[in-house]
Amino acid sequence: MKKIYIIFLFSCFLFACKNKPQPASPQQQSRIMHVTDDNFTAEVINENKVVVVDFWAPWCGPCKDVDVIMQDLAKDYDPNKVKFVKLNTDENELTAYQYEVHSLPAIMIMQNGQQKHKQVGLTTREHIRGKINQIAGW
Repeated sequence: MKKIYIIFLFSCFLFACKNKPQPASPQQQSRIMHVTDDNFTAEVINENKVVVVDFWAPWCGPCKDVDVIMQDLAKDYDPNKVKFVKLNTDENELTAYQYEVHSLPAIMIMQNGQQKHKQVGLTTREHIRGKINQIAGW
């Protein structure tokens, strides 16, 4: 009886390990792409859709709040129509300088390579959503 019980426990363990859900890949976890000085033109300027850029830094407390808002908004929009990206200003100073980002957090909304809106400081999800919809013409 003891032997059957041990075999039963072992088979349950094997079954649980085989069927354990795998963690989501970074692409599945987030629809937000991290961009750099090197790929900003290709990933943002050359896009034909609306692109929402989150300028952030690891030391910026309010940037963490904006990140939550960006993650939520990215889930709400079709990625074929609106693209969400993040740019770490500590590591990519050239792009931040080029777009005159001197304070964080900052959100910039681009369309067809043109800056359409820039928001400096913490804002609401509804404000960003309204600006995206206005720029996209929805």
